[in-house]
Formats: sequence, structure tokens, C-alpha cells
Amino acid sequence: YNIFCLEVYMDTHNTALLLIGFQNDYFAPNGILHGIVEESSKVTNALSNTIHLLDCLEPTSVLIVETPIFFTSSYEEIVEPIGILKTIKEVGALLLSQLALSRLTLMK
Repeated sequence: YNIFCLEVYMDTHNTALLLIGFQNDYFAPNGILHGIVEESSKVTNALSNTIHLLDCLEPTSVLIVETPIFFTSSYEEIVEPIGILKTIKEVGALLLSQLALSRLTLMK
């Protein structure tokens, strides 16, 4: 799949890209969850691939929507936390009150 031939593979007028949870808590070197996702992010090149995709889509008519993940201070949305959700709650990450400070802006 050649990222430079996007128009051949999709109708950009009827396509949207939804980015969920691209936040400093995960991707910034000092992010509270960076150490947890750092290794898998390096393997998948998630951030650099996403930035490359956004650069490729910029001149097209693709709708790009970015939304953060956040929780209330009590984490009442997480009923039985396991895995990454347990860690998020334990370290106090992705809080609604920190939303303005923790968003990672990828758009130019």
C-alpha cells in the first residue's frame, strides 16, 4: 500500500479520519503514560506514521476529526479497571481537568 497514492484507493470526498486519544499523556517524552506505551509506539511508529498520514491528507478533502480521551477525577467511568485502564486510574492520567494541558496538537 503506497501512502502517496491515497486518491487511487479511496474517495476523499466521502472519507473521514478519526483520531482518538493522541495526547501528551501518551506521546510526550514527559507524559505520565509515555513509559507504558513507549516501546509499542516505537515498534509501530504510531506517532510518526500518523503525522505522515496527516501530511499526505492535508491537500485532500478528507475530513479529519481529533478527539481526546478523558475521565472525571473519580474515574467513575471505569468500573473494573484492568490493564491500561487500571494504570490510567492509578497514575491519575487523562483527567478532564487536565484536558487543556494534555492535548497533543498534530494539526498544522
